[in-house]
Amino acid sequence: MSRGFKLVMKVIIALIIIFVVLGLLNPFGGSRIQTAGRIAWAKDEVTALVTAIKACQTEYGAMPSGDSVAILKTLQGDNPRKIQFFAASQGPKYFDAAGHFLDPWKTPFRIDISDPANPKVWSAGKNKKDAPDDPNSEDICSWR
Repeated sequence: MSRGFKLVMKVIIALIIIFVVLGLLNPFGGSRIQTAGRIAWAKDEVTALVTAIKACQTEYGAMPSGDSVAILKTLQGDNPRKIQFFAASQGPKYFDAAGHFLDPWKTPFRIDISDPANPKVWSAGKNKKDAPDDPNSEDICSWR
């Protein structure tokens, strides 16, 4: 065997060892990365929903009405002018059978339009505990 071939084989073996070790560590580091990605996605959806609610309010001069399912239907085009104010970035797979829009942890996003000047949208977060008024909660809120 040539000297160059032996060197290439050593490098390949070293890379295989590195990938095996990284693969063993992935469940620990990978879950943090996955959680960070879910949080980022939830934040993006919260922001998109607030923006859609405000755009609908501007277009029609009033907030969309009803519960969160009715509001989502309005924002998705079930309105007099058939305007789509909101489209879920992950597609329809994040809607349950009742029409609730689900966060990355499969919990419905919460929508509160009781204050037209400040519509609120939030996710209960990874722990699924709904505590939006607790500043120490892991809820993902449009106002924090």
